[in-house]
Amino acid sequence: MSVCPPEINKSDLQKLLHKVVLKRFFDNWTKEIKENKILQVELSRAAGRNDGAFNKSFKNLEDIQITTFLRYWSALNNVLVEKGKKPLDFIRLLDHQTAKTLIIASELNIFEFQELAERERDFFIGVKVYIDVFLKEQVYYSDSKEVLAYQAFIKRYITEEDRNV
Repeated sequence: MSVCPPEINKSDLQKLLHKVVLKRFFDNWTKEIKENKILQVELSRAAGRNDGAFNKSFKNLEDIQITTFLRYWSALNNVLVEKGKKPLDFIRLLDHQTAKTLIIASELNIFEFQELAERERDFFIGVKVYIDVFLKEQVYYSDSKEVLAYQAFIKRYITEEDRNV
């Protein structure tokens, strides 16, 4: 089990990484429905929800229940079949980078932070892109616990030179 330095709240850092997973997953989902010319309102209706339900869940990066996800998944595949297209392969939503983020969030419980930071330096530096998006979209604020946990992690384990590459 990893030892967490006092200035870094592991739970908050994991919450941030889980929000990154949701962002990537929902972005992949949105890409698929746009490529297949399916409107979000159409998907909401096909799932038996109100017109704005799908958009609200995805825009707010809600960690939806598995039953809600399955309802949308089924609705999407029904709409695709109705349009004469193949059902969507789940792996297109859970791509390599999304899966890697899930794994690293779990590894925060297993590996020493220093070891993980060294091994996944580029990954942790890359999370900054999501921080910027979350701040812009007001998913988080600069003083949010999750953002502060990330900043403390970066400050402690990633050199200033590496951060500015």
